[in-house]
Amino acid sequence: MFCWLKKYIEERRERRFVDKVLKYSREYELAAKKERFGESQDGLVLKFFRGVEDERIPQTVDQVEAFSDDDMEMYHDFIQWVYPTIQPSDFHPDAPVISEKFADMLSADKCALHNYCRTCRRYLKYLNFKCEGDGEVLLCAGKDATPEEHAKDFYQLPGHNYLRITRALNSLRETGHVKCSQRLYAAILNSLQFAPKHWVSKETLEYWKDTQKQEG
Repeated sequence: MFCWLKKYIEERRERRFVDKVLKYSREYELAAKKERFGESQDGLVLKFFRGVEDERIPQTVDQVEAFSDDDMEMYHDFIQWVYPTIQPSDFHPDAPVISEKFADMLSADKCALHNYCRTCRRYLKYLNFKCEGDGEVLLCAGKDATPEEHAKDFYQLPGHNYLRITRALNSLRETGHVKCSQRLYAAILNSLQFAPKHWVSKETLEYWKDTQKQEG
């Protein structure tokens, strides 16, 4: 009995230590980003959406919109700018991080807001979806495509696009486009009924679902 209790206490201590390390590593990461960018990351992301060129920004809005589908797969540093989030990227340490104030800043800047929607629509088109005005409806791209054809094209995309979708759903919500996030999620779930069984893992579905739990 004593051995079991001792082991339990040690495990609790180890878990608290790991949590503390993660906390301080995340704080260090954010501080390092602030030092590197030399200004508010909100301001830098707004520069991107205003179409301002900056050596710290990998591509401009115009370049992203002009991407071919092959470019969408070739480049891996654009999605963090197109869909900025409050949480740091686990895969690209140099990706910007926005604050909770960014949504208001974006909505107050007509040019930046317009370009946010432009780049969002371009990526959705790559996913075989299209936006019908302020995210009101997300449909299968291509009038002649059947739902089955759409599902086949969408779910045969390289798997890292599932991670990108998670980021997109989070970014839409965190930048003030809650309804767009909800409708994209609903459109994706609707297409699942036409996808082959077990095409998307349960873990991926949970990640997508979790993006919708934070609506409050």
